Amino acid sequence: MSVNVLLQLLPILRIINIFSLSLSLSLSLSLSTDQVDEIKAAMSRFSLPPSAVPDWAKHVPENVWKSKLIKGIRTKKEDSR
Repeated sequence: MSVNVLLQLLPILRIINIFSLSLSLSLSLSLSTDQVDEIKAAMSRFSLPPSAVPDWAKHVPENVWKSKLIKGIRTKKEDSR
């Protein structure tokens, strides 16, 4: 993997840390089925405008960032055990 691609992935790695924190916080959060359904309904109507996608993200294939994100979350989960 080239240095440029790694540099482009740095923001994703930062996001992994944020998601990891969110995941550990969410483990202590309990929601009713109605609350979950309400959140899902609200999120299904939400989308970011194309201008919200950073330039680097337009050049990193989804399967690359997605696998990095999943791997990072799993690593963080294992490290927190």
